[in-house]
Amino acid sequence: MQQTYYPARNDANGSGIQFLGVWNVDADNTYDVHCSNRTHSIVIRTLAGEGFVTLGNNRKTRLDAGTLWLMDGRRLTHYGTQTDRWFFRWFMFQSAGTLPVPPETVIRCPDDSRDEDDFSELAKALGRQNRVNGVYAASLFSMILARWMASWRGAARRHPRQDDIERVVERLYESPEKNWTVDEMAGIASLGVRRFRDVFEDITGRPPKKYYDDLRLGLALELLRQGALTVSETAAKTGFSCPFHFSKMFKKQYGLSPTDARNGNAVK
Repeated sequence: MQQTYYPARNDANGSGIQFLGVWNVDADNTYDVHCSNRTHSIVIRTLAGEGFVTLGNNRKTRLDAGTLWLMDGRRLTHYGTQTDRWFFRWFMFQSAGTLPVPPETVIRCPDDSRDEDDFSELAKALGRQNRVNGVYAASLFSMILARWMASWRGAARRHPRQDDIERVVERLYESPEKNWTVDEMAGIASLGVRRFRDVFEDITGRPPKKYYDDLRLGLALELLRQGALTVSETAAKTGFSCPFHFSKMFKKQYGLSPTDARNGNAVK
């Protein structure tokens, strides 16, 4: 078992990303971690072996060599080695906008000969612990992530309806307050409702209603933490017409009330 942590400074910002640090971990079969209250986003790049992550809905996903995984750290409850070894890099960050990475989806992207050199450069920049190198590290991580995504898009066999579903997802992000119905989503994709449900889940890994609810509850959490809006205003801003229904769904998702989240209490 070997692991090295490279922390970033608080002002490691670049390309719309606040980079928090990275773990380089080569774990054996005893590696098993239960966790909560991680308030940042996480990207896991598996280099060898196989591991797993479990989210708050008890969904367990296996991550093998050559895969990339993005998630909201608040939803992570358990992770560890699936086989005898899991060699991976665990990148932690916060983003000011939407990343070009589908969340909670196993992405397969080929190895790139530049990855090791760029990771070494990233580790060196973090080790210098000054603002200039912190900004450089954040920008370097953004570049590496963009290259992985370009590689994935070039190598992956796209679903024939991929563009249609991506168009739907873009509309959900653009107007989360609209209170979208599945019928409306299906209309954007030019599919019948039943066919749309099947295609959407096949591509994103979640039913359309669940995907939309997760999206707007995540946005609501960020708005509440900023503290500029009331609970009722946050509910309306994220497409919930009934504040009571919003509060019930929010508590089920995060384990605390919207009021508690707005007051700065930690998500369970």
